[in-house]
Amino acid sequence: MNDQLAGLTPAQRDALRVAGATLFASGALALFLRKNFQESWAAFPRLLVLAIPCVLLYGLGTGMIRIGRLDEVGPAGTVSAWRATALVFGLILIPFALFQLVDTLGGDPDKSGHTAWVFAATAGAGAYAAVVHGLRWGALFGGLALIISWLAFWDAVVDPSGTAVRWLFLIVAAILVAAAFRLDADGSRLRSELVTAAGVAGLAAGITGLFSLPAQLLGAGVAEAFGADADLGGTQQQQEWDVFLLLLALALVWYGARAAWRGPVYVGAIALFAFILSVGIEVSGIFDGDAPSGDLMGWPLLLLVLGGAALAAGLYGGGGARRESPPATAPPPPAAPPT
Repeated sequence: MNDQLAGLTPAQRDALRVAGATLFASGALALFLRKNFQESWAAFPRLLVLAIPCVLLYGLGTGMIRIGRLDEVGPAGTVSAWRATALVFGLILIPFALFQLVDTLGGDPDKSGHTAWVFAATAGAGAYAAVVHGLRWGALFGGLALIISWLAFWDAVVDPSGTAVRWLFLIVAAILVAAAFRLDADGSRLRSELVTAAGVAGLAAGITGLFSLPAQLLGAGVAEAFGADADLGGTQQQQEWDVFLLLLALALVWYGARAAWRGPVYVGAIALFAFILSVGIEVSGIFDGDAPSGDLMGWPLLLLVLGGAALAAGLYGGGGARRESPPATAPPPPAAPPT
């Protein structure tokens, strides 16, 4: 057995480590869920089920825990595949373990205050993995955790309205964009992941009204059934938020197509789909009490005209390729005088 292990190639060791980290984390989460829902274990054993693999995998991924042979390094500026896998699963386990710690200590994990500090700690761990150890996924995990922590903090402090939540999303999106260009000046490591997280926050701000529409329509239908006045109040999807979704989609797709990684493009595609859905079924008109018109006028005609004009300008603009003038040649030397 020892001879077989000693004969493993670096690629085989890396594959085994990736599989081991994946299976170990999956088994810990599966065991926790099973024991948590059945309540067959006390709080502290459930904490150990999460905390031990969390510390082990995050420690192995960052190099703070070293077991066995030294791992092979990845390309310049990156971590090896197995360490990246261990770090990702370690980050995933951090909020689970911290919420279970709150429960073990007799706290209420559902309180917004606990959610705020748990995801703030997760964001810090993600930032450390990204900045210090080169795990670009850590920037995305950290950014998403920061969004959750930010909203939970304000929910614990002021219980914001739907409109305020939208602006909180925009504020944290601006913070993430500023951090992306501040921490990664050349855009080679962390910027695209932080921009992706910022795009998620912007997308959440833009589609808040779309999420609230089904509940408001259901409430209005129940009110009409009992003879009361139907009122589509609360957070609404106005035209300005449709414009915001369109601009957000264009910006993310344009940036993501030129970035080192394509995360912003995927978020931009979702934002574009949400915009098409909103203007296609005329959600803003529904909030105003108007039935969908189905007309060509409005957004469909505007988009067709603008899109056609932009395509024509891009295809026909700029003229032909310039021809470079031939390099100047030196004049021939004068003929030698006759002797």
